[in-house]
Amino acid sequence: MRIKDIRLLDDGTQQSVAIEFATGEVRTLSAQQLYDATRTLGQGATETKTAAQRRAEELLAMRRNR
Repeated sequence: MRIKDIRLLDDGTQQSVAIEFATGEVRTLSAQQLYDATRTLGQGATETKTAAQRRAEELLAMRRNR
């Protein structure tokens, strides 16, 4: 899916994001939905990582790619 346009919607009490795709489909995500979706990318819902853990993973990945 290709994204055509993204707009931030703010009605004074709540913020959301409207995403328009190249197909003409528009999806609206609340701030909470967006937070929940990005929080779980690449990890389980209950598994949170510290900055040190993320950095260690980055270093290992860089080392493997050499």
